[in-house]
Parts: sequence; structure tokens; C-alpha cells
Amino acid sequence: MQAQERSVRSAPQTLCGYEFVRWLKEGRTALCLSGQLRQIVLKVIDDDCLLDGQLHPDIKERLARIRELPHRNVATLISVERDEDGQVYGIWEYIEGTSFLSWLCDQGHDERMVARMLRELVLTVEAMHGHGIIHGALHDGNILIDASGEVRLLDVSPLLHVEEGVDAAAIGQLIGQVLAERRRTGEPGAILSQISPADDLRQISVTINRAILAGEQMEESGEASPAVEDEQEVRRRAMRWALACAVLALVLGVVTWWSFSDSTKAPPEPPAEAFESRGE
Repeated sequence: MQAQERSVRSAPQTLCGYEFVRWLKEGRTALCLSGQLRQIVLKVIDDDCLLDGQLHPDIKERLARIRELPHRNVATLISVERDEDGQVYGIWEYIEGTSFLSWLCDQGHDERMVARMLRELVLTVEAMHGHGIIHGALHDGNILIDASGEVRLLDVSPLLHVEEGVDAAAIGQLIGQVLAERRRTGEPGAILSQISPADDLRQISVTINRAILAGEQMEESGEASPAVEDEQEVRRRAMRWALACAVLALVLGVVTWWSFSDSTKAPPEPPAEAFESRGE
């Protein structure tokens, strides 16, 4: 049965033998309970990944490698199972948290916290690439910040991806959204302003590291950040210009007063001799 057919039916009591709790995404992703009342997520594996009703060998190999990923920031793929209607599901670890963009765009988190979280995302994805796995489905809905404040990646695509640029482009798009939102509500800041969504993952990581390190060194030495220095320099220039204008106005005022007072001064009295007649 196709997954979309489930969406028009009443909610099932069980999926793959697990107690159904609710749909996370109607007809495709469900929250369920295992026998130990552990929360798990069942995600539909599309027919494109099947061959004659079974997992395609290449897909099966990829899913096995995803399951064995030794990275705690990536949700664990527990198993792949088929329900009573023949639909195949990936059984995933359930992780609760805040969506990535919501966390990063929260003005309560300063730019250094945001930069560090972006760096953690990049390092996690690079670690996956180092094990030969490309996520292939990175977007805000598949990235969470958990209760301990760590990045967690969900729902690694079962489809075969060979280009690391797929993940790099997705992260670039997320960075662009973060910068746009923080510009809308304020300023990205000196650190975030240095990050370019067009850079590759390695360059993004290097840029963030340098910007954070530079900020920490400035704080330790008591220096202001470049952005603050620029603002202070503008203020200093404005003060110097205002002072120069005040001095010039004072000089002009003195000169004008002196000229005016000098021109209105009464002519000197002639000496008394000037009024005496001159005899021959």
C-alpha cells in the first residue's frame, strides 16, 4: 500500500507491531512506542528504494552504513521493518529538541553562540562525509538542538548521494536564512558577517574558527572588536569635527566683534593747537 493512502484512513493502532502515538508527518512519519515504552520514529521508505518488493542492494548497504555511523550527533537508525500492509519503514531513534533555525534566530542567543552552533553542524556533516555518508536531506526539519544544547541530525536520506556539494549547498541555504533573519531583527554582528553562504564546508569552518578566536583574543586584551572599533572611530571623527567647527566659530566671532567695534570707535579728538590761529 502506498504511504499516501494511509493519510486518508483513520490512525492505525500499530505500525510494524509498535504502538502508534501520532503522525509527525501525515502518512509518512509516525511517533510510536516500543515494547519498553521507548519513543521511536517510523519513517516510510519509498518504493523507489525497493527492488521486487525488497530493499535494493545498494540502498540496503547504505542503510547498514548509516546504522553503523559512530557519531552521537546523528540520530541512530535502529532497524528497517515491514508492516502488515507491506509498507517498509526505517525505525529511528526519537530525539526531542528545538528546530535549528528557531534556535539560531533567537535573539537571546548571541552571535558567538550562533557561530559555534553553525560550526558544530559543519563539523558533524564533515565527519559523516569522512565515513563516506552524505546526508542528502539537510533542512530545518531534520536538524535539532537537543536539551543538552547539541546539534542532532535526523532522517539521513536512504537514497544514494555521491556529491558532498548537496550537503554544502543545504548548509549554505540555512546560513543565508539565519543571516537574513538576524539582519531583519538587528545586526548579524562582526563574527557572523564574515561567514559566506557560498563558501564550501571547510572554508565556513575555518572562517568561524578565526572569527571566534579573534573575538576571544580581543576580549582578553581588552580591545574592541573590529565592528566596535569602526563605530568608535566614527564617533571620534565626529567629535573632532564638532570641536574644530566650534573653534572656528569662536575665532570668526572674535574677528567679527573686533572689526565691528573698531569701525564704530569715535575718531580721536584733535589737539588743542589745531584750534589756535596761526599768526604770521
